[in-house]
Amino acid sequence: EPKGAAFVLINRATAKEFEALDGIGKVLAARIVAYRKANGAFATIDDLLKVPGIGAGTLSKFKSKLRV
Repeated sequence: EPKGAAFVLINRATAKEFEALDGIGKVLAARIVAYRKANGAFATIDDLLKVPGIGAGTLSKFKSKLRV
């Protein structure tokens, strides 16, 4: 979990940083990074729902820790 008030910036975070979030393992973290590489920057946090394996329930667990 990010320490203090640190947020995960979804367009800059590494797979390791995504893995620190509740509900994201190695596979999902790699998938987010691969999706971003293929499709460009995420415009909104909800764009993460386009990544295979991320549903609304998963996203709600860590959405408050994300920033674009």
